[in-house]
Amino acid sequence: MPTQNIGLDGVVTQQENYKRSGFKLAYRNIRYEGVGIDDEISDPNIIPLSRVPIDKLLQYDRQVFPTNREVFLKKWIKQPESLTLACLKNNNLLG
Repeated sequence: MPTQNIGLDGVVTQQENYKRSGFKLAYRNIRYEGVGIDDEISDPNIIPLSRVPIDKLLQYDRQVFPTNREVFLKKWIKQPESLTLACLKNNNLLG
């Protein structure tokens, strides 16, 4: 009897293929897509995520992820052609 679990972030149209490989559907997910806007953000609490000290970002991230993701996050916030924002209010990272 297997003792490990693995999961897929699967493509809906491939679910039958996953079943043939022995995977079982546990949860449904919904994906959204949109088109960004070029408007300036006027809220002073919304800032580029790269301006948030890495220690503060890691502390926030640990609330929802059980492992250290410092290497991932440092690269994620600096991806080319992307925008990462933070809500920082009274020096508290809110999102």
